[in-house]
Amino acid sequence: LAKLELQVFVTRARQAMKPFLNNKGTFQGMYKSLLDLRPRIAHGFLAIFKDEDALDNERSLAADGVAELGVKSDAELMAGLKALAEGADVKDLVKGHAIKALARLGDTALFEKNLESIKKIQAEEEKKPKPDGERIWRIRQRLAMTYQDIYDYSTTAKHYLEACLVIGGNDFSKLPKQYQTQVAMDYYNLACSLARVGKVEAGTWALDMHFAAGGDNYDWAFEDGDLEALRKDAAAFKQLIDDSKAKKRNAEFKFDIEA
Repeated sequence: LAKLELQVFVTRARQAMKPFLNNKGTFQGMYKSLLDLRPRIAHGFLAIFKDEDALDNERSLAADGVAELGVKSDAELMAGLKALAEGADVKDLVKGHAIKALARLGDTALFEKNLESIKKIQAEEEKKPKPDGERIWRIRQRLAMTYQDIYDYSTTAKHYLEACLVIGGNDFSKLPKQYQTQVAMDYYNLACSLARVGKVEAGTWALDMHFAAGGDNYDWAFEDGDLEALRKDAAAFKQLIDDSKAKKRNAEFKFDIEA
């Protein structure tokens, strides 16, 4: 891009980032107001992401803008991300964001390479005569969170489900108290991931399990954008929350996560 045009896009990108500077994280669709400027606006975000004087949260938000508004066919953009992902003097935090942005744009090579060691440890543990259930849970939980970072909701759901079943399953009476909060959040994140891929029945089950495990996201469930698909039947959703508050479990039912 020409220098003047790039500066205009940098300014627009900073304006779009401003409302989110104090947020704890990012989410899909943060920059939907800029879709009409896609993909050129992505270069404005890339310039901020590359700026070593920018704050860490600014660079994080900028990386998300690159991923959301960029396209894989933009060779200059992809090269800029790869330079950050593979740079010898680049901070690990920035490298991580660059790798995730590349993955979201369709280049998953570095992302998958980073997961090889985790998956190897998982395979070795699962082959043991007496696998360490807690260790397998932690690994699956980490894999779920990693895929969640690139908004691969199907794979995220798969790993969260495996994590939930290995440590908690359906019998929370046997769940050590120190794990209860984490397992409840695993089920909540599972519900979000399933809802994002349109699996409403399964997502509703996972949300019910979140409450059964001691989760208390009653109010946030009505606002969370990830659960929008579950709220389409407003009456049924409200009934689920009301029943959960009253400690009334909904009937168990099976579902096929691969369907």
